[in-house]
Amino acid sequence: MTSKPDSLALPAALAAPHLAGILGDGQSALAALLLHDGAAVSGCDIGGKRGSEKQGALRGHLAQLGITISAGHDPTHLPGRMTALVYSAAIPAGHAELDAARRLGRPVLRRHQALSLYASLFGQVVAVAGGAGKTSTSAMLAAILTGTSWQPTVCLGARSPNLGSRNYLHGARRLLIAEADEYRDAFLDLPRHIGILGPVMDYDHRDYFGPGRPVTGSFTAFAAGLDLAVADADDSAALQAARAARTVISVGRGPDADYLITNIQPAQGS
Repeated sequence: MTSKPDSLALPAALAAPHLAGILGDGQSALAALLLHDGAAVSGCDIGGKRGSEKQGALRGHLAQLGITISAGHDPTHLPGRMTALVYSAAIPAGHAELDAARRLGRPVLRRHQALSLYASLFGQVVAVAGGAGKTSTSAMLAAILTGTSWQPTVCLGARSPNLGSRNYLHGARRLLIAEADEYRDAFLDLPRHIGILGPVMDYDHRDYFGPGRPVTGSFTAFAAGLDLAVADADDSAALQAARAARTVISVGRGPDADYLITNIQPAQGS
């Protein structure tokens, strides 16, 4: 593991980013982390009735941090000092804000590209992948390591009670725990050292994966960039993909797992 100082400057593109769709779970977490690292962050979001309670909580928290959020999407929202436009998957590729940023000569980055730039600042990155369980696995790992000297930085795709009902945790540059999104192969851009591979689901993201682009191929490419893969031993596709990593540890209930899960005791009706 390499050690990187907490004083390491943000990449130039992330010095004053404008985040379109900033009230999305992944975007809001990235916005807060960048702000804590000294970026001048702004954003906009169309909002909507669905999830208005959740979005209201996110809006309030980001406002407390000092992030200005414009309503809707419009090129006039782009601040003059903007160093990059970061957009979520909810923003269509030909949107007027994106075109305006390009005319200004500013970088236009998908969220995962901006996250990858941010991740490059860390000595070690744990990337949590899989068709299900990414957020809960990341949150549990964060809760464990926060009580140690690691003091990780965490970027989640949903709010977690383990993190004070937030979707991020700003820690040291020693370790980043990040959800790794397989959609459009986003996780292949993420710098990664340790990977956790949960269930690999062939039916996820049918608008991208299919017969000519199998999801298992993407997970294998993800694992190929890992020093260590921790794989779900009970999911054959996850285990097969993980074998592309330098070292593999399997965890599950089956007898062939390296680490065996036993004595499971359901609680509170679960």
